[in-house]
Amino acid sequence: MSQSLSAVGRRVVVTGLAGSGKSTFADALAARTGLPVVRLDLSFWKPGWVAPSESEWREKQRDVLAGDAWIADGNYRETLDLRLERADTVVVLDMPWWRCSGRALRRGFQMPDALPEGCDYPRWMRLRDEWGLAVRIWQQRRVEPERERAVISQHGRHAALHVLRSEQAVSDFLDGVDDTAVMDAQIDVLDAGDPLLETVLHWHWREWSLGTEAERDVWRERLAARTGATGIPFTLVARWGDEPVGSISVCTDDVDDEFADRGPWLTGVFVLGAARNLGLGRRLLDVAADRARQAGATELWLHTGEATHFYERCGYSVARPKTSLEQDAVLWRTLD
Repeated sequence: MSQSLSAVGRRVVVTGLAGSGKSTFADALAARTGLPVVRLDLSFWKPGWVAPSESEWREKQRDVLAGDAWIADGNYRETLDLRLERADTVVVLDMPWWRCSGRALRRGFQMPDALPEGCDYPRWMRLRDEWGLAVRIWQQRRVEPERERAVISQHGRHAALHVLRSEQAVSDFLDGVDDTAVMDAQIDVLDAGDPLLETVLHWHWREWSLGTEAERDVWRERLAARTGATGIPFTLVARWGDEPVGSISVCTDDVDDEFADRGPWLTGVFVLGAARNLGLGRRLLDVAADRARQAGATELWLHTGEATHFYERCGYSVARPKTSLEQDAVLWRTLD
């Protein structure tokens, strides 16, 4: 087993018995590294809970893992070799079977956060599936880990292997992972013709609109108008490897009426969930401020509904506090 935990690489396979805590671990690792999580369960099932053929599933998995950075969460042993081919790190959660079965029993009373496209999941079905899984975990408690170890031994010799057998081992591993890696994210100016514009548009449309298609067109026009190679407006995109993880814009059209004579204005400050709480938002603010300063701005203004304290920690002062659900707080800072 590799003893160096400071860097897990860009592609991580998380595997282990059902109920071993793979999804929880993958989320925690993502929060420390900024790597996006790929939920294999969401990609496996076709509409109506129809299982794909082995060849279909292998092809689908190649597609979902084609990116340069990911954490693969799932224990589909038949296709483990595919995930291992490109993995930098393999984490095996080798937890006691009784703990895994207990988790499955408890999960029977909890609905999952997301479902495969086109799949309904009534509560009775969830209870049936998870309680049946608890039995299968006991039945496969020896043979499944042995088969998995054999596949890893054959196809994953190039990757760093970490076998974690307790909650303390999981905690120690996560504590040892370098949580500053996302600070090295590359931040570039978004061009109106960049294919990433659609990705950033989807973030903004999903985060701040009612989610209608008509609004999507409006948001697309607005974002395109906030791109530019020089001067203001401009939009920045943060990338972790080849994966976009955040955005920020500086513009003159997102003005609060009470402060219409001030500006320019920050807007579209967004960080992907897995990259949050790692300092990327502050770094986007700093890079945007530097670029606005170079373009001749002496101040930056913004309005926010819920993030006043975050912006205050980043050096912004409150010009108008939030006093109602309809009225955002307005903050500003000088560009010394």
